[in-house]
Amino acid sequence: MLLELRSEWMFMPEMAEQMLPVVLQLLNGTALDPREELIIQGFQMEGQLVNGIRAVYAANADSEDPFESFPENSVAVVPCKGTMLKYGTMCAWGADELTAIVELAYRSPKIAGVIIDTDSGGGAVSSIPVWSATLAKRNKPVMVYADVMCSAAYYMGIHADYLMLSNDLSSMVGSIGVMVSWPDYTEALAQRGIKMHTVYADQSTHKNAEFQAAQAEKPDYKPLKTNMLNPLAIRFQEAVKAARPKLDQSVEGILAGKVFYGPEALKHGLVDAIGTMDQAVAKLMELANTWQARATAKEFVTQYNSLNNHV
Repeated sequence: MLLELRSEWMFMPEMAEQMLPVVLQLLNGTALDPREELIIQGFQMEGQLVNGIRAVYAANADSEDPFESFPENSVAVVPCKGTMLKYGTMCAWGADELTAIVELAYRSPKIAGVIIDTDSGGGAVSSIPVWSATLAKRNKPVMVYADVMCSAAYYMGIHADYLMLSNDLSSMVGSIGVMVSWPDYTEALAQRGIKMHTVYADQSTHKNAEFQAAQAEKPDYKPLKTNMLNPLAIRFQEAVKAARPKLDQSVEGILAGKVFYGPEALKHGLVDAIGTMDQAVAKLMELANTWQARATAKEFVTQYNSLNNHV
């Protein structure tokens, strides 16, 4: 967690504020373990839950198939909820753990496709490459089914085959943007008689230059925005435009951090559909059939070309 607090975030600030009670409980030593036991689920086409397995076990069972007891053509539902982090902590599951489950689903002959059940306002930028790398090597369809899919969660989602929101009332998507924040303890430390000294080598003229400027007596945020935040924001925007060709870019704020509820998000091309989990499973099975048809056609062409080359 400390590693990711030092980096850039794609996150909704209101989500961070909701975590303050947990932080206070941790400081007071009264907090229960906020990292709930996760269950990955297997659904058949009818939407019936057929089995469940602990995510901890699945993430650590690289040499086994945790879906072995599932019926054929099941759909694995893997949760991505809360603050997105690259590495798991005592408070949240990390992208490294959750993508390990997704990759196990790729390898299982019992799984026809994967649904990433998402409810997240975003998180650390460093979590996104972990997700995008895993989704890029999928050998079966992946859908993101979400209540909230904002900021980093949306950046993750655009790498999937299909985006569906869970309802037209509370579901929201967007917040395409980048931010960084940190507390300034200067005055608090000074009141306690504590003075901080930071010394850089003569050869390290550019080390932490952006943060030095931002934390100066007269803060200058321009270097931080120019060299760090703006390039990330532009890459985010370009990735969205490439992944969502039907996106209505004329809508004010759609690429600049605005959040949209379900009906608007669907209208403007941010998502593909709004529906229930049963509908999500049915749609994923349609996609799975298409993937299978493409795989069969590709195999046929390969065999045909091989035969011709030997004639």
